[in-house]
Amino acid sequence: MLNLNNHPAALWRLFFTEMWERFSFYGLNAIVILYIPNVVDQLKIFESGFFRVCVGVVIACIILLPIKKYFKK
Repeated sequence: MLNLNNHPAALWRLFFTEMWERFSFYGLNAIVILYIPNVVDQLKIFESGFFRVCVGVVIACIILLPIKKYFKK
């Protein structure tokens, strides 16, 4: 049987903080990817293809920027 009471209290806080961070990140990505292009299409501000490329660039920067900082010495 798995006993979860042997872990330190800080580990539980770390786990739930990490889960909250991931929930927020992927939730906001879903909002950006699904909702905002529809609004842009309705307002006719930009072409939807241009906006989709911009969203992709922003998400790529969010993912790749920490990697660049990690390798910077």
